[in-house]
Formats: sequence, C-alpha cells, structure tokens
Amino acid sequence: WAFGGESETNAGFMQQSCPCACAAVTGQSTAAAAVAVAVAAVAATDVSGGVALGMSWTSPGGAHRTVRVRITLDAADAPKAVAAVHAAVREGTCAAGAVCGGGCHFHRVEPEYGLVQGNLAGIGKAGGAFGKRTEGTATWRRGTAGYIPGGDNLLIATKAHPEWDASFTAIGTIAEEDMAAVDEMLSLHTEPFVHPEYKTTMAMLKTKVKFTLEGGVDV
Repeated sequence: WAFGGESETNAGFMQQSCPCACAAVTGQSTAAAAVAVAVAAVAATDVSGGVALGMSWTSPGGAHRTVRVRITLDAADAPKAVAAVHAAVREGTCAAGAVCGGGCHFHRVEPEYGLVQGNLAGIGKAGGAFGKRTEGTATWRRGTAGYIPGGDNLLIATKAHPEWDASFTAIGTIAEEDMAAVDEMLSLHTEPFVHPEYKTTMAMLKTKVKFTLEGGVDV
C-alpha cells in the first residue's frame, strides 16, 4: 500500500496502521512517523505498583476492543526478570510511540491448552537458557505471567501449568478481573504453524495483538 501511494491518498488510515511503511517509502524519520500516529502519550514509567499492558484488537464479530491488563510483579521471587521488565518500561521499549520496533505483541493463543504467548522486547536480558527456570519458586497458575528463558517470549497462563515450574520463569500475577480480557484473546482467528524443530502444531494469531507496556500505579 505504501509503495502504491496510499500514505498520501489514505493518510489517516496509513499513519494509524502502517506508519513504519510510510516512513520507509516517503523518507520520513521514525520519530516523525510516530508523532503522526494518533495514539496515547509515551508510557508512564512509575513501576512502584506494577505494570500494565495496553492492547486493542477487532473481535471475530467485528467489535473493536481496547483493554488494559495489569500485572503485579513479584520482585522478591524473580528479581532479575522483574528488573528487566522495569528497564523496558524506563527505556520506552513498548511505549505507545514506539510503533516501529515490532517487539511487543502477542502472536499465539491456545484455548484448550491455556496459553497466550507473545514477545516483550528486553525481558530476555534476565538471562537463562531454554528449558531451565532462571529464578523463583512461584508455581504457574491461571493468571501467572512470565517468560521463556533464552529469549523475549512473554507467557500468560489461562489455566494452571505446574509442569512449567521447572522450565519457565514466573514474574507476577494478572488481576482476575483483567483475565477476562485475556480470555477474549483466545477466540481470535488463528492459523496452524508447525514448529520446524519441535514439530509442535501451534495456533498463531492471523493478526498479532500489539501491546504497550507502562507503569501501573493502580495495580
């Protein structure tokens, strides 16, 4: 679309949905493209209460949803991972204006298994290797949020997963009233993808759900 001139002829839609493509084609700077997007201001950085994910999507029925999911972080149980999340907030990694990074989104939902998986750029700085929990003893229950060591994969459990306790690092808990929004994501359209190494068939979202990350003083 950008190469076809839509950035000029359909500017409102394109600057909202595809600002990076417009920036690349028209020669705008990334900063200028971000300013043009009608989104909220740069995310708050007060993490004293916890953090919050801001998300929006269109449901299979066509309804537009905008939600806020709060996470109470457990710095006593997972100090390194929580520090990495705090750093991501301070650096604006997933701030509302950081539209071109592409590192903060959900891309997989598994309704039967009970999982929502995505990418939070920077959480992998907590270290570790795949298959081995890096720190903490908190068990994975419904509403637990955490990450897969060895990368930036963010996980939310929509069902209890004690089998993850030895492999994945829990960082905190989502308020049950906010889990209703997470449950809604399980109904979004997916398509199957077979992992090339593990041969697992995964339900990947046809449209990624991007999120912002900000301090959650009301957590």
